[in-house]
Amino acid sequence: MPGSINRRAVRWLRGQLPELVAARAISSENARAIDLYYGPAESRTNFGFVILATVGAALVGAGIILLIAHNWDDLSRATRTIIAFLPLLIAQASVVFVLMRRNESPPWREAVAVFDVAAVATAISLISQTYQIQGSFADFMRVWLLLSIPIVYLLRTTVGAVVYIIGTIVWLFAREVLFVRSPNPMLFWALLLLVIPYFLIRFRNDRDSRETATLAIMLVIAATFGLGLTADFVKADLGGIAFAGLFATIYLCGIKFFPRPGERLHVIALLGGIGIGVTAIVLSFAATFSIQSGCGVAADCRRHCMGPCESVRVAEGRLAPHPMLVYRSRRYQLLCALARDRHPRTRHSHQQHCPRELRLASDRRACHQPFLRQ
Repeated sequence: MPGSINRRAVRWLRGQLPELVAARAISSENARAIDLYYGPAESRTNFGFVILATVGAALVGAGIILLIAHNWDDLSRATRTIIAFLPLLIAQASVVFVLMRRNESPPWREAVAVFDVAAVATAISLISQTYQIQGSFADFMRVWLLLSIPIVYLLRTTVGAVVYIIGTIVWLFAREVLFVRSPNPMLFWALLLLVIPYFLIRFRNDRDSRETATLAIMLVIAATFGLGLTADFVKADLGGIAFAGLFATIYLCGIKFFPRPGERLHVIALLGGIGIGVTAIVLSFAATFSIQSGCGVAADCRRHCMGPCESVRVAEGRLAPHPMLVYRSRRYQLLCALARDRHPRTRHSHQQHCPRELRLASDRRACHQPFLRQ
């Protein structure tokens, strides 16, 4: 049966065939021919049983980890190394067993996939702790994600794919440092693209299943977070426009690729519509399209500091032609502070409105004199 056929509609049609035959709308031969055309009936997977099996495997793995952690300090380094790799070896043996004997059982595949992903994380963390391997939480997440993505394709696990997408979001935020410019998020998009082929496989096989819808929702959430941090990284003040385009694309994809004639919208189209509404409300505020100053009180700083900043811009010779762009970087904030310090006439009014950090910048001008040309 082609993957583009609505399986839910096929199940409904097969349920109507006996009634049509009883009402003599079609003959029994026609009903049999329709049934053969759509192929053998597929058994529906008990999604609740899959979830219970997955949670059970996760709880068993957590219990083993807690048991080992209680006696961890009394073990030698060699024993710790063996214990670190033992869950991974058991997980790999379970993967071989499932592929050979239980390959058509979704609960088995999902449970073993979750156990294997947890075993990979356990091995990485225990080996790093035993041999004092330096690294951050973001480094740990990156290695874990790269080692876990083959499990998704090997076991055809939807839960594993969802865990992988959540891991990419966690890794993205783990790299963020407060009050520091956001790191380059391009690797996040590369990691997210690794799971896209699996989503396309699920979409082609059964676009109306819960697994496909769950994967689509997680991809939408991950793309939303990634776009927000990407817009913050490029500093182009186009975040609102970018989100409008993203949610419009999500809505159109939900209408086009998840059609439901005569029914309510698919969850993807619904999320896109909600996103469009929220973005429209945000873009309706005038502050969204105005360039805010680094001081936080744009009008006041422009009124009191435009003259000094203009003189600094001319003295520098390298600054942007538009004086308002001076407020868009920390270096230009420092230049404005130093210029105001040279103009006592504007200093008093500026100190009433600007934050304490920027006022203190003028008192440290001796450390930043290279920024100005005498």
